[in-house]
Amino acid sequence: MSRRRRKPARPGVAKISDLAARARVAAPGSGRRGVRPRIFGFTRFSVYMPGSGAWRVTNGSLFSSEAEYVEHLYSDERLSVRFDIFARLAAPIYQDMAEAAPPVGYRHVVHHSPQMPEKWREELFTLAERYPVLLLNETSGQIDDQGFVRERLCADGAPPGPVAWFRVDDDDLLSVDYVADLAGYLNEGDVGRAVSFASGATAVYAAGRVSDLRLQHYPMVSCGLASIARFDHLGRLWGRPQNVAHNKTDTVCPVVVDSRKLSFLRLVHDLQDTRLGRNDKEKQRAVARRAKQPAAGDPHSVIAKFPTLREAVA
Repeated sequence: MSRRRRKPARPGVAKISDLAARARVAAPGSGRRGVRPRIFGFTRFSVYMPGSGAWRVTNGSLFSSEAEYVEHLYSDERLSVRFDIFARLAAPIYQDMAEAAPPVGYRHVVHHSPQMPEKWREELFTLAERYPVLLLNETSGQIDDQGFVRERLCADGAPPGPVAWFRVDDDDLLSVDYVADLAGYLNEGDVGRAVSFASGATAVYAAGRVSDLRLQHYPMVSCGLASIARFDHLGRLWGRPQNVAHNKTDTVCPVVVDSRKLSFLRLVHDLQDTRLGRNDKEKQRAVARRAKQPAAGDPHSVIAKFPTLREAVA
C-alpha cells in the first residue's frame, strides 16, 4: 500500500487527532445524505484485547508475555496485509453497498485501539474520510456491538422498527449486494432470528494477489452472520439473539439459512490469526479440507459479486 508523506502541521491543515474526530463524528447516514442507518456492520481492526479467550492470539497459548502479543498484533508485516485487504478489497465494496442500499441505510463500524501505532492509525483515519460508510470507534475495553447499535440509533433519533447488525473480519469480504439481501429480512416477522448467508467462496491471498478460488457452503459462518432485533420508542432493543460462538447460534435462536447466491469470500493467507500456532499435521489437514472444496470454475462469476477482485485475481 502506498504511504502518504507526513507534512508538518500548519494553520488550516488537520492534525491526526482532528482526522480521528472527523472520522468518529461523520455525518449520519450510509453514503446517502440524511438517511439514518438501520443496518450496521462491525469489523474489529486489530483490537488490543489481551487475555481474551476467544482467539489463539489472545488466549495465552501463543505468546508468553503481553509485550510479545503487542509486538505481533501491531507488526508492520501483519498490519500491511490487513490494510491492503481491508482498504483495497473490502472498504470500496462496503461503500458501494451503502450507496446502493435500500432506504433503511447502512454504516460499517470499525473498532480499533489507541495502542495501534500512529502511522497505521493515520492510514485508518484517512480511509474513513475516503469511504464515508466507515465509522471509526476507538475502544480500550470490552466490545459491545449491540450496545453500540442502541446508542447510535438513539443518537440519530431513529424511529422504532427492526434493525440488523453483523460482523466481518478485516481480512474477509462480503458481496456487493449483501446489505440489499439482508434488508429483505428487516421485518417484524424475523425479529429475534439470526440470518446466515451460507453460500460463499474461499481464495488464497499472497503478495496482494488472489488465486485458487473455491466455492464453500458454510451455514452459520461468522462472516456476515447477522442478528435481527427491534428498536422501540424507549430506545431499547428487543428480541436480540444471545452472544454465543457463531457455530452455536442455532442453539439460542432460530437461524434463517439463505444459500441462494454467493455472499462471502474468506481469504486464506500466512498471517491469519487462525493459522498461528498450528503444527505441520494441522496445517496439512487444513490444506486437505480446502482441496475438497469445488473450484469456482469461471472466476468472473465470483468477481461479479466482489468487484474489487478484478485487478487482484491472479
